[in-house]
Amino acid sequence: MAAIPGRVAAALAGEDPPTSNLDLWAQATAALAAAPVAIVRVARTAGEPSAFAAAWAELARDKAKAKGLFASPIPKVNLTRAGVS
Repeated sequence: MAAIPGRVAAALAGEDPPTSNLDLWAQATAALAAAPVAIVRVARTAGEPSAFAAAWAELARDKAKAKGLFASPIPKVNLTRAGVS
């Protein structure tokens, strides 16, 4: 995900334009033109929302690898503890 804005910018500059999934690339290009995206890395500090999101993403990745696709909302109590809700 984080690489998409840079990849779209490079393709628009003529560097390695996509050759497949052109409809998806067109959608991504239009979306990025309408609302520029900045991807910023932040440090994982215990108790902060970034640490919670990273832990949840790792759990989801491991669960998907072990059992395949799944859908599981983040419990509100967890969001409240992280100061996100």
